Amino acid sequence: MEQSPGVLEDVLDVAAPVPTARLTELSNLDREPAERVVQALNEVSFERRRDVLKNMLEIAEESIELNFDAIFRRCLGDEDGEVRQVAIEGLWENEERSLIGPLITMFREDEEETVRAAAAQSLSRFALLAELGKLLDRDAEMVKRNLLDLIEGEDELSDEVRRRAIESIAPINEPQVRSVILETYETASERLRTAAVYAMGQNGDPVWVPYVLEELEADEPELRYEAVGAAGRIGDESLLPPLARMVNDDDTEVQGAVVAAIAAIGGPVAARVLMRLTEHGDDNVRELALDAIESLQAFETPGLDILRNPRTQGVMDEPEDGTNFDLDDLESYLEEREEEEADNVT
Repeated sequence: MEQSPGVLEDVLDVAAPVPTARLTELSNLDREPAERVVQALNEVSFERRRDVLKNMLEIAEESIELNFDAIFRRCLGDEDGEVRQVAIEGLWENEERSLIGPLITMFREDEEETVRAAAAQSLSRFALLAELGKLLDRDAEMVKRNLLDLIEGEDELSDEVRRRAIESIAPINEPQVRSVILETYETASERLRTAAVYAMGQNGDPVWVPYVLEELEADEPELRYEAVGAAGRIGDESLLPPLARMVNDDDTEVQGAVVAAIAAIGGPVAARVLMRLTEHGDDNVRELALDAIESLQAFETPGLDILRNPRTQGVMDEPEDGTNFDLDDLESYLEEREEEEADNVT
């Protein structure tokens, strides 16, 4: 795609604000036009380059039709660390395997800690692709090995880089990765402990349920928030009772995460909890529960035909399976279900 005449002049005119509307003309460029844009950007100040790329990043996040990857890719080697960081962030949805090598190099060698952290975070999508079997074996091994080598082998690694690396490798559900998460959780600073709880959720193994349960009662809101998110991603139904009890948390962000986690766990029991939350005394909780129910209905989640839209119908039918319970009865109900399932197995 070719940009129209004069667009570069407008974009690079440092006497005027970045013309956001005209940046759309730099979307989906072919190789040569993209190289001309980057060459032109190299002629202006770091500050102007940062502003241009940040504006590109912002408008690309707002419109899926816009794609500045050709420009972001060529800015990974920029002299300015902040430009390199924004370029990494701009490539967040790009899953081309040719990005793995440059991101690993930046993660391991960049002189700016913020860039190394951004590169480590960006590798997370490739770790997930590896776990899903959607990467070549050699690429998957390269991602895993480089993240582990730096986490385990570099004592001078900053907390922020180490945090992003641990979070990124978490989707790979292997013993060595679980050991890294557990060691971080047990021995690291509070900041890294929080990252380890987040990583437990990304890892998704039920082995983390006891640790998540413990952190749901943490004093620090940030730890509770990450534990709630991890509970939703692990998806174990046994986590519903403690989550349901947390809807009265005094931190509104934690409250929102609780409702989202209940919805993420899903199933008929979670659906009943959400229905009960539409009767909660807190306006914020009620609205969050209504939104979660509508989201589940929109995606036609299997097994949730018991839901009724309280915004339009008000009263839900009494189910035949006995799941119309008060929140206080939730834990005992789940215990009964587990006993029934165990009896069926035997």
